[in-house]
Parts: sequence; C-alpha cells; structure tokens
Amino acid sequence: MLFKLEKSLRELDITRNKLAVYAEVRPNTINDLANGDAKRIEIDTLEKILKSLNEISMTKGMPRTYNIEDILEYELTDDFINASKRRSIMSPDEFSKIKEILTAYGLHTTIKTLEMTDICEFLLIFGEYLMENGAKFGMKSDTGQLSEVNDTFLRLRHNLNLYGLVKYNEVEVKLTDKGIEFVQRLKDF
Repeated sequence: MLFKLEKSLRELDITRNKLAVYAEVRPNTINDLANGDAKRIEIDTLEKILKSLNEISMTKGMPRTYNIEDILEYELTDDFINASKRRSIMSPDEFSKIKEILTAYGLHTTIKTLEMTDICEFLLIFGEYLMENGAKFGMKSDTGQLSEVNDTFLRLRHNLNLYGLVKYNEVEVKLTDKGIEFVQRLKDF
C-alpha cells in the first residue's frame, strides 16, 4: 500500500492537524495515514477526509479533485507481477509434446525459402503476424507472401485446432490464448 495523504496535504498547503479538525477525524488517524502506519481505516473516515480535502481545494480555488488514490493506493508488488507472468495456460510437458508433434509434421508451402518446413517453424516466423491478424477465408492480398501465409495458416487450422491453438469459423482463423502462449514459448525456446 502506498500512503499518499502527506503529498495531498502539501499540495493543499495544510497541516495534518488542520485536516483532522476540518474532517472531524482523530489526529492520530491522520498521522497514521500520512506516515504510512495505518493498519485499517473505516470507510466513513475515508469519506470524511476526501470530502474535507475537496472542500479545502475548492475554497482555495484549486481545480483539483481528490479521490481515494490521493490518500492511499494499492501497489502491485514485483513478486505478484512475476507470479502472474509465470501463470500459463499449458504445462511445460504439454508445450513440449505439442511442439514435438508439430515439429515432426512436414509442411509444404509456396513461401520462398520455406517450401519445406514444419508447423513450429512456420508459427515461429509468422507468429506475430498471425497473433495480430489471424487468417481470413477468401483474402486477396497485394503482397504475395501475406496471401501465402494466410493460405498456409488456413490449411493448418484443423491440425492446430486439435491442440486448442486456434479457433475458427466460416470467416476467419485466429490463434486462441493457448495458441498465442504456444507461439511466445516457441520464441523463448
């Protein structure tokens, strides 16, 4: 938790004691919030403080409106951020097995230098494009290679769907979240 009341008091050029009197809140509560020592706070106390900060701001002719984030703010810790990045849709074993199967699957394309490749190499090379655009049935492109990438991805839809990597309808084929994670893991591999 980030305690930001002290900053708000400085902006308004008022003392902790003046806010305590104005808001009709115990001075110790204001001090604990300003020092970052508060363990808990009642909602009605927060409301009194916010109402008072805004009234003081208005009285001083300031165009500033104060919100709860001007008293305290929740900050995600690095541990939490790193843990959420590690969460994944597929296990390492599942990724390895799908990669093994798709690498063994020979793929013939009309894309120059990729006439003979495999599905994983195709996804590795064109994954970013496919994440953003997917493939559309009946797409005609001025750029020959994009049209060939589109057509190749359309041909692969059944194979990739077996592993939950794509979803498709009569209009388009898109990578699923699992498919996006698979492509990202291929890059990291």
